[in-house]
This record gives sequence, structure tokens and C-alpha cells, in this order.
Amino acid sequence: MLSKLLYIFIAVLLLASCSRVKKSQNRIQGTWEIVSYRQTDVAGFTEFYDAVGTITFDEDTDNTFTYVEDYTYQGASGPIIVQRSGIGTFTNDFGMDHQLDFVLPITITLNNCTFRLITKDDLKIEQRGTQFTHMLVLKND
Repeated sequence: MLSKLLYIFIAVLLLASCSRVKKSQNRIQGTWEIVSYRQTDVAGFTEFYDAVGTITFDEDTDNTFTYVEDYTYQGASGPIIVQRSGIGTFTNDFGMDHQLDFVLPITITLNNCTFRLITKDDLKIEQRGTQFTHMLVLKND
């Protein structure tokens, strides 16, 4: 009897976790306008930039999504254009943490990425690389 209850409990947990990922996929799907962008280096120095552009999410499979960045911000030596795309993979059952595998223009993986806030119209994402942490606040029209 106890083992049956244990199996039922595990099955319920698995079903609940799958729905969280699916819910996150549905919430992020679409094209989002960048509202703010900040970059923090490994020493903790933070710079805020005026960024103009979009980030687009589309559902790919049950656990992945396609990801496209297309934005520009003013760097110290002039405008910096960011155009890259790849696949995001959810790394936990809560639908918040993910990994980004960029394939264009160069192959690079960001292992520690998080959706910090998801509402109907607002999304905050954090991308942690080896040299910088990028925090982007997005708005869906």
C-alpha cells in the first residue's frame, strides 16, 4: 500500500513540474521589446545601457525554445549591435532556469540563465557568462 502511494505521489510531482515548464513556454512566447539593459563584470562593476531592439522566444519542443536577440546599445567606443540566435533549454522543473546555446553568429553556451520575473506583459532575464552578467527587462506589447 505504501509503495503504491509513493508511486502516485511521484507521478503527481512529475506532472506538476511538466506543466510549469509548459506554462513558462507559453508566457515567454513572442517578441519582446527591451526596456532596460545592464551589464555587470566579475569585479561587480555595473553599467546601464540604453538598448533598442527585441528578443523573440518561440516554442521548440516540450523542454526547449528558440531564441533570437536583435538589439543595439551604445558602448564606450560606439554602437554595439547584438544579433544572435540559438536554442534555450529549461534546466529545472520550475520553468525558470535555462541554458542558451547560441549558434549564430558564433557558437557559445550560457549555462546559467534565469527568468527572474514573468508576468503577462513583463519579463526579466539574467544571463550569466564567464566575464559578464547581463540583465534585460523586456515588455511584451
